[in-house]
Amino acid sequence: MQIRALFVVALLAAPVVMAEEAAPEPKALEASLALGVTVNDGNTENNMVTLGFGLTHHPCDRSTLRLALDGAYGETEGDKTTENGRAAVEFQYLVSERTYGALVASVATDDIADLDYRLIVSPSVGYYLMKSDAATMTAEVGPALVSEKKAGETEDDIALRIAERYERTMNTSAKFWQTAEYLPNIDDFEVYLLIAEVGVEAPVSEKLNVRLVVNNTYDSDPAPGRKNNDVTVIGALAYSLF
Repeated sequence: MQIRALFVVALLAAPVVMAEEAAPEPKALEASLALGVTVNDGNTENNMVTLGFGLTHHPCDRSTLRLALDGAYGETEGDKTTENGRAAVEFQYLVSERTYGALVASVATDDIADLDYRLIVSPSVGYYLMKSDAATMTAEVGPALVSEKKAGETEDDIALRIAERYERTMNTSAKFWQTAEYLPNIDDFEVYLLIAEVGVEAPVSEKLNVRLVVNNTYDSDPAPGRKNNDVTVIGALAYSLF
């Protein structure tokens, strides 16, 4: 399932990533609401609803603020199979043309994975490996506080956070993005989190976009009886607020 989903996203994203067309100049404020609904009724009854909100703001030429909220709920044959949510905020400030400081915070919950919450807070230093109106690619590193409660047990750890982000926009306003975060425990590098996302979005009208996203979270030390890997594939319609 994971390989198939990533393959589909890669195929859809290929024209976006390979295109050399110039992108429009980024807006100072971008925000969108996304809704995805899947319903099957027949030999197998299942349904899933996803909601998402994203915001990117450039208060000035040197700073960037990103906010993301998303959640999903699903049932199969009347049994709950998906119930998760995540909120994340990131602030970047350029100290030179390509070097920046950042503060990243996120909180996630997943009832199926027996995760009551996972809070990650990380100050970091980043660098733009690629920077233009059409495409950006960044890499950053810093310490991270990882506080979580899973299977009824609470634990606070210090981790190393290594992250990268790639974004590309075409002049048709189609977008492709890919992010990854690797968080090994400072005391034991065999205990780590790997959080990744791949997404593609294309306009169907001036305000409405169709979106396909694959989220993947790998926990090397999951709650007892739970799997290490959680993959969510989301198809949704996104409405641009600005």
